[in-house]
This record gives sequence, structure tokens and C-alpha cells, in this order.
Amino acid sequence: MKDAERAEWGEAHVDSGRMFTCEDGTAIHPGWLSDHFERLIEESGLPAIRLHDLRHVAASLMLAADVDIKIVSETLGHSDTRITRDTYQSVMPEVAAEAAEATAAIVPRGTARQPKPTEKEQAALDEIATLATDKLVADIAEAAVEHDGHTTATHEGAKIIEFRPRKVRA
Repeated sequence: MKDAERAEWGEAHVDSGRMFTCEDGTAIHPGWLSDHFERLIEESGLPAIRLHDLRHVAASLMLAADVDIKIVSETLGHSDTRITRDTYQSVMPEVAAEAAEATAAIVPRGTARQPKPTEKEQAALDEIATLATDKLVADIAEAAVEHDGHTTATHEGAKIIEFRPRKVRA
């Protein structure tokens, strides 16, 4: 794409050395980029966040994931790791992880990420699981057959055999 833009603009193309530029190769104005980002966020229905906030989120997530401070510093373009440490290192890993989870929880992801059930919902789920287990045990017991002193049954094609303990003669 860059080569096509360069060819289209000819000698008027500016070789700024940047990866993301306007069509003519000049630097994108930060204000335009922020405005464009805000419009995209609004159109997407995502929670409001500034473009610069993404930088802080990325740094916090990297540190929470125990990425080496030198790598984080280089990624952010800091001239010295002390700048990164002074700005981000004070965030405790546990707090950063909680913040990352809270942030990730508000990002829409379809049905793949379900919210954690409340205590009341969990109690209902536990009750359903207990009832289902009781029903399964009852169904197996009903289908059980006594054979050679062992109880046998089948469940979903699997043969179930209950072995009784042997009586040892003294």
C-alpha cells in the first residue's frame, strides 16, 4: 500500500520514515488521530476511552504479566527504565491484574466470556447439579441387574459394574 501511495504522489511524496502517515507520507497530526479514534469508539458502542489511555493500559498489562521492565520501557519509547518504573511500577501486580480483569470484563466479547454468577445464581446452579446427579444415580439404580453377586448397569453405552467387597475367611 505504501508503494502504491508513493507512486501516486510521485516526487511530492514525503519520506518521513514513519509507518503510519497521511497518503502523501507526512506525519499524521495527533489531534486528528485522537478525534478519529474517539469517533470510532463512539460508533462501536464501546466505553469511552482516550487513545492515550491505551498506552497506560498496555503498560499496566505488561507489568501485571511480569514482562521485564526494560521491554516495557522500550515498547513505550522511554529513554530510561526509571521513567517507566516511576510511572507504572508502583502499581502492585495484584491491583494491576484486578484492573485488567475489570477492564476486560466491560469489553463486549459475545457469549465466550460469561459473567461470574452471583451467590444466589451459584446456589441455583449447585441445586440443579445436585438434582441432575440424583436423577442419574436413580436411573442407574433402576436399570441395575444382579449378576453373579455383582450389580451391573449401563449408562450411555458404558457398562457399570459394582464390585462387592470380598469376605475374607479367618
